[in-house]
Order: sequence, then C-alpha cells, then structure tokens
Amino acid sequence: MGNSYGAARSMWWYGTSSSSSTFQDDMAIISSSTNGFGYRLDDYGNTSGSASPLSVAGNGTFSVNGVIERMSDLDTFSFSTAGGAVTLSAAVPAPYNNLDARIEVRDAAGNLVASEDSGASYSATVSFTAAPGTYYVTVASHGVSPSATANNYGQSVGQFTLSGTIVPGQPSGPAAPSNLAASAASSTQVNLTWTDNAGDEDGFKIERYDNGVWTQVATVGANVTSWQDAGRAASTTYTYRVRAYNASGDSAFSNTASATTPAAPQVPSAPAAPSGLTGAYKSKPSRRVNLTWVDNANNETGFRVYRSTDGGATWTLLTQLGANATSYSDSAVVSGSSYRYRVLAYNDIGTSAVSNEVTVSIGITSGKGNHGAALGDASDDLTPAYQSGPSDNASQTAWLNALRYWLDRDAELNENVVM
Repeated sequence: MGNSYGAARSMWWYGTSSSSSTFQDDMAIISSSTNGFGYRLDDYGNTSGSASPLSVAGNGTFSVNGVIERMSDLDTFSFSTAGGAVTLSAAVPAPYNNLDARIEVRDAAGNLVASEDSGASYSATVSFTAAPGTYYVTVASHGVSPSATANNYGQSVGQFTLSGTIVPGQPSGPAAPSNLAASAASSTQVNLTWTDNAGDEDGFKIERYDNGVWTQVATVGANVTSWQDAGRAASTTYTYRVRAYNASGDSAFSNTASATTPAAPQVPSAPAAPSGLTGAYKSKPSRRVNLTWVDNANNETGFRVYRSTDGGATWTLLTQLGANATSYSDSAVVSGSSYRYRVLAYNDIGTSAVSNEVTVSIGITSGKGNHGAALGDASDDLTPAYQSGPSDNASQTAWLNALRYWLDRDAELNENVVM
C-alpha cells in the first residue's frame, strides 16, 4: 500500500493489480469504520461562495498551504485586483509527493479565465492579464492519470502551496456590502439583510446559488439593505451573496449567507373517520349495548354516536363524546328490539365520514324452554302476557315476576346477539 520504491510520485492504490481483478481502494480501507477514523476534515471551501480570501502583501505577493484530501476535493480562494498581470502557481513537495495538481481561475461571473492541467508536471502554474475585479482560484486533483492502465494507477491527493503575484487594489466599483444575513420568514420566503459600506452605489445585485451555479435574482436601489425572496420551496436550503454596483463597475461580493425554509404548515382538515365499530348486548347489572371503535384521528374535538331503530332509514343523535373516546354504553334499550349504530368524529372544520355500521338485536324468547309469552321490560305493554296467565291479581304478579326472571336469565346466557 503506497510503496513507491524509486518512483517520483507515491500513491495510495486505487484500482486492480496485474494478478487480480479485485478493485482495491487503499484510502477507503484506511479511513473505514474498522480503523475508527475517517478522512481528514476539508481545509478550504469547495465553491466561490465559500472561498477563502488570499492575503496579498503590499508588493502583490502571497503564499498559502493546503491539502487535497480526496480526488473530489476543491480548495477555492478569492482575490481582488485593480487590474494587471497575475501569476498563480500550485506547487507540490519535491522530490516525493502524492498530488498531481491542477489549477483554474474564474471571474466573478463564473467564466473560466485561465487553467493548467497538462499532467506533464505535478505542479501547475497560470499567468494572465486580469481586468479589474474579483477572481476565484481553485486547486484540485488531476485525478486518474491519462496514461494509467486498468491495473496501474492510484490516488492523486496530497499537499500543495499556492503562491504568486497579483496587482493589489480593489476594483474601481463601490465598496462591497458586508454582514449579509438570511432568515426564513416562512416555508416559502427568505429575508435578506446586509450592511451598505458604499456612498456611491447605484444599487445592489443579489445572487442565489441554484443547482451549483450563482444566478442573479434581483437588483435593488441605492441605500437599500434588505430584500425578500418569495416563492421558495419548503424544507429547502438557499444561499445568497450581494454586491454593490455603479457606473464604474461592481464591488466585490459580500459574505455568503444561507437559510433553510421550514416544512409547509399542515392545512386544517376534518378528522379521519373512526373504524372497527362493534356492539354487544349485556343484561347484567342492567340492560345495555356496549359500543367500541378505533380512533383514527389526532385532531378531533369529539365523537357523535347515532342510533337507528328502523334499520338505518332514519338516524338519531344518541350522544356526543369528547376527544379520544373509543367506547359508549347505550342503556336506553328494550328487549325485543333491534338497534343499528354508527359513529363519526368532528372538529371545527367539519365532520368525518361515518364509521362502519353495526346492528345489535335484543331477543326476549327463551331458547331453553317455554317460560312464557313474549315480554319487553317493565315499561312494555303486558296485556298479551296477562291474557295467557292467571286471572287474579296476586297470581298475575307472581307469574310475571317468575317470567321476568327466566327471560333475564335466558338473555344473560344468550346476550351477545350482534349483526
């Protein structure tokens, strides 16, 4: 792994060997969880929005060290110039190194100004004449060597020193704004504020980073220090930068600022319908129909229980219960009757669909013998029963009491009559 012997460049293996078709990525193996550590942290930003300003001396020289941690890493720096000759060099350590460097320079609009990626030398140097303005220089890995074979190449990563000469000075436009801040005002709007450091600007240009590209999305007038970006998507991060402008040109960009819009608010709605309605008749300690159901809503004010005595042709509100209720006992039932039930949830927005319907029939005739004629409870008309019992009052009372005992006993043994 990484043994260079007499080679000028030592590389961690990334590919197959001449004796095996198995792909080997040394750096992935070393940084895996098996060893308890990952890749080293990135030292510089990858985009112009996160570029690090170069510290240029009064004579126009600068030097900065960096590391390309992976072949996908980009180390980006920025500088401003009043215009003139610019020389930039990304040099790698000699005589031994791991990195074959490449370098790119772009202007403030993202246009490529100069680049070097010949592969003939492990270092890279560019020279060009710059117009006044702000520029971005990126140092990166050359990647897999163009002369590599399927079984003979490795990782192009490692240290570099970026140095050179720049004609110092700011572009001739107004002073750049600063302290740019972004905040999400809602799920669809981001608000921007910044500090105006110029006294001669005609206005400000606002750019947003979309799909890897900076795009100008608005301009505002002189002395304006805020803007609202409406029509954004919920749960999305947006990044911005601002610069001032006048007839002489544009300023350098402000710092970048980002904000993430929250999730869209939930639209109020009627509750979900209850389900799984069941009913069971119980005769002890008193006649009643016990109802239970599943609460499928999380925004209900309560539940309404309806009953029909004509098979569902007409419905009467039986009771209204509070939120999270899942049961009710209907004690206003009479032997020999059939009751149909349904339940719905409600809130301030409206009502849910109704639950499934359940029918409970309450029988009065004994299944174990002929205990007497058909009777309801004490409020029923007992005239037919009197006609088949004793004629004197005392005997009638005793007979009715005995008959009720056997009917209630029979109902208790056969109480869960549900349809």
